[in-house]
Amino acid sequence: DITALMAKTNPGKPHLAALMISDKYKYAKDWEEAMSYLNLHKGEEYIQPERAIKAISKAGGLPVLAHAVFGSGSQNLP
Repeated sequence: DITALMAKTNPGKPHLAALMISDKYKYAKDWEEAMSYLNLHKGEEYIQPERAIKAISKAGGLPVLAHAVFGSGSQNLP
């Protein structure tokens, strides 16, 4: 499924969210929950990059800075 996802022209969070709520995976109960995981914040809570990187690495993932050419990196963007 990930190989098929990455073969898309522009894979992104909506595609991952769809996989997360699919009957095959059921990592999230609905779209809102899946997107809250993928957005790394809920409401006004903001997760510091260091904490996110450690959590992703501990879970066996590869932390990647998306859209690195936009902004200075000092903004708290929703």
